[in-house]
Amino acid sequence: MGGNSKGRAWFQRGPVPRPEFCYSVFMSALSPIVSEHESEEAAARYDRWFREKVRASQEDGRPLIPHDAVMAEMDEIIRRAEERVAKRNATSVT
Repeated sequence: MGGNSKGRAWFQRGPVPRPEFCYSVFMSALSPIVSEHESEEAAARYDRWFREKVRASQEDGRPLIPHDAVMAEMDEIIRRAEERVAKRNATSVT
C-alpha cells in the first residue's frame, strides 16, 4: 500500500475530515464548479431537504429490495419499452 507500514494508502496523511467540514469549506464560495446553487440560502435549503430524505429513508421500516431484483425489474421495463419503440418505428415506416 504505497510503502506505508500502517496499511493506509499513500495519499492518506491523517484522519479523514468530517463531511460537514468539507461541505462548509467547499460551499463557502459557492463556486459553480463546486455548487449548483445560486445562493447560500438555496444550498442550505437543499442540504436540509437532502438530510431529511436520508433520515426518512434510514427510518423506513419496509423490507429492503435486493439490488439484483431491482436490476432485473428495470431490465424488463427497458426491454418492453424498446419493443414498443421498435413496433412504433416498424409501423411508421410502412
